[in-house]
Amino acid sequence: MPTFNHVNSADYALIALYFGIVIFVGWYSARKNRNTDDYFKGGGKIPWFLAGVSNWVSGFSAFMFVAAAGFTYRNGFGAVVVFTAATWAYLVGAFYFASRWRRARINSPLEFLTRRYSASTTYFYSVTAVVPQIIGIGQGLYILCIFVATALGFAHEQHALLGLTFSGLELTMILIGLVMIVYTVIGGLWAAVLSDAVQGVIILVTSLLIFPVTFRHLGGDAGIGAGLARLWHEAPAGYFGLNGQTGQPLFLLCYAAASMLGYNVAWWQVQRYQSVPDERSARKMALLCAGLSFFGPLLWI
Repeated sequence: MPTFNHVNSADYALIALYFGIVIFVGWYSARKNRNTDDYFKGGGKIPWFLAGVSNWVSGFSAFMFVAAAGFTYRNGFGAVVVFTAATWAYLVGAFYFASRWRRARINSPLEFLTRRYSASTTYFYSVTAVVPQIIGIGQGLYILCIFVATALGFAHEQHALLGLTFSGLELTMILIGLVMIVYTVIGGLWAAVLSDAVQGVIILVTSLLIFPVTFRHLGGDAGIGAGLARLWHEAPAGYFGLNGQTGQPLFLLCYAAASMLGYNVAWWQVQRYQSVPDERSARKMALLCAGLSFFGPLLWI
């Protein structure tokens, strides 16, 4: 078995610094919240660039960096079609949904249900959505913490805390969950947008650094171009075509429809459309998300 190198004290210090920055962002953002309008949609004053980066970062989870590699390995070019589907969804948003959501002038997405239908409809949705939302958020947290705890090297270690025994994975979930709760509850949408912007910068810079290094490694002494050529020539037959599930027209049609709705009518997306100053800013935000959703996955997969 190969020996894996885990993090050292400098890495722990960087992680602690990142958590500190996120909590500071929540505290700083709390000072901007003077009413529900500020808390839920940033008072409609969030710059379109910040809102766009936040929207983009919110559109994918740790799955992209943990499990998507296996999907790409099995499906080849089909992974490009699947993981860049948000691009076309955001383009639809830019030319249809963005202006309409901004024009609605609501403080929170649930207010739309009350205006369009009734207060009882909003109450019914809120009650029935609690369990699915908990499961969805829990799933995202679990996937993230599997990666983090493994990278830190203590996923399977046992730790005693307050008379209870926890695994390293469980402690990671508790710590990251608490940080998420603290900065979002006290800071509102401003906290989410600013922390997403920090994460977006980290992701883009890291990706732009790792991409050439990866193909330089594949190419050996011959360089990056040789690495790209090696990928092209050594890939299995049919790797750069649509095959398997990604080659089925019905699957692609359904996935495109699900993406269009998922990236334009989900409540967290609506909040970003509502947070910018005007309809033009909402369209620019969606166009930025479209560009990032095409460029980002091409670097990662």
